Amino acid sequence: MDSYSPHYFTGASIDARKLVVSALATGYNVTLFDGRRDALAHSTDADAIMAMLNAANECDLQIYKAENCAQFFVGFITLASANGRRYIADYSKVRDIKALIAPYDST
Repeated sequence: MDSYSPHYFTGASIDARKLVVSALATGYNVTLFDGRRDALAHSTDADAIMAMLNAANECDLQIYKAENCAQFFVGFITLASANGRRYIADYSKVRDIKALIAPYDST
């Protein structure tokens, strides 16, 4: 099994802004993939990320770390909306992503 195998998450609803701000504060940047295209690439602007996130029912937050003028893929977090709430639908099973979602993971 490779290190980017998805893990289905069945936890409680989340505060997406808190998750995004936490990722940015950790030094990551975010590419938002809406299922068809990268809607926002390598952003560190929480307001722009949230605006695009709020316009989609489901999207991937692709988490990157910038080092020496290069972007390194860390992993992804898929967020989905249901009943006016946002949930983590899936994520990469890697240490850095698990640390970001730890406040929400009750599994």
